Amino acid sequence: MTQVTNMLQAQENTIKSVEEKILSQLPSGIHLAQTQEEIQAIINLRKNFYQDDRDEVKAFHDDGLDTSGYVFYSMDSNGSITATVRLLLDSQRGFPEEEFLPESVHQMRKTGKVFAELGRLLILEHQSTQLPLLYKVVYDVAHILNVDAILIVMKKNNYSSHQKIMEVKILSEEMGLSWDKEKATLCLVEWDIKAPQDKFYKLANRSIDHKFRKKMWDQYSTYHLGVCTSVQHEVYSDIASKVKGHILDLGCGTGRIMGFIQENPHSLSYTGIDVSKGMIELATELKDRLAYKQANLIISNIEKIEGKYDTIVSTLSYYCWHNKELCLNHIKGMLSENGIFFLVTPNNEFDKEKLTRLVIRDSFGHPYLDKFLSFNFDIAEKAKYPTLDELIKQVRKAGFSIISAHSNFFLGGVSCLELKTSL
Repeated sequence: MTQVTNMLQAQENTIKSVEEKILSQLPSGIHLAQTQEEIQAIINLRKNFYQDDRDEVKAFHDDGLDTSGYVFYSMDSNGSITATVRLLLDSQRGFPEEEFLPESVHQMRKTGKVFAELGRLLILEHQSTQLPLLYKVVYDVAHILNVDAILIVMKKNNYSSHQKIMEVKILSEEMGLSWDKEKATLCLVEWDIKAPQDKFYKLANRSIDHKFRKKMWDQYSTYHLGVCTSVQHEVYSDIASKVKGHILDLGCGTGRIMGFIQENPHSLSYTGIDVSKGMIELATELKDRLAYKQANLIISNIEKIEGKYDTIVSTLSYYCWHNKELCLNHIKGMLSENGIFFLVTPNNEFDKEKLTRLVIRDSFGHPYLDKFLSFNFDIAEKAKYPTLDELIKQVRKAGFSIISAHSNFFLGGVSCLELKTSL
């Protein structure tokens, strides 16, 4: 009995370890369904999209396999699911299309080839850019699960577009017709995920990098400058009191912290950089109103900035850096001797509901309040916030030493590291 219990515990630990690895690799804005409530919400989306009384359509809605597969989804700022896909491992139960699978699949199974099925793919029209991202998620998870190839049932007229960027081949053209008005011929495709496919990597990674576009920050700039909450004020005041010498602000936005730094007698100059033209334009207006002659605002990426700085700060922008490792290494090279780097970024305890109530309390009646909240909800949905421990590991890997670390800002939802370069 003890042996059986130990075996079951070992299996449970293995499953938990795999799920933790999957969760750690999910891109911002993509979630793994882990509760029955999440699964049911996805089933409801399928039912609303495919409103058909045929038996095969009903089976598509809920075939009982969601809980044994890996179901992923994305949401909009209102909490509505906008896209979903399922990765189902091969098992004794087989795949939903088992009776239609060609003999070649059965023969490959006998040789030990490990299959998974990419299925239940549903993307609302206005979220079509999610397709490469969902494919990337399935691809990454399949590698974690040691899958050799992924089976996909798709419209035959979509095959050529897949073939251009992925290592795919048609196994069968006898998979029936699609359920939409097109009634297109369906085919079964094998995606060899072990083969090199550079075009797919580039497209998938580009879809991840573009989750935070410059245009979005330009649109957000007016509301970013217009609304300043008590929790933001606390961060700016605290960090500004600790800076000294020549200061570089990474992802400065509209320069909200600039006025606080101006009052610090130990500050000699301030340089704020941001990729958003809209943010820098408003930051420049703020600089002029403050008559801050020692301030300089630049449109730039982090890795293109040169020079040495006594203090480098990043407040609430780290989550949208495209290549964090590259940026951290570049920052290390810009610190002067005995220079300090303050890194302030949201963590996994970021509580949208509590912070929303606080923002409403602080800014109720402000004409930009609703827009400010809408943009911040969207950002929080897309972003992947690290734990404090994860953040510490990332900066240590880049060659920084920890002077201090805490998560006291934003009701515990924002981490703050004070760093120096390792000897």
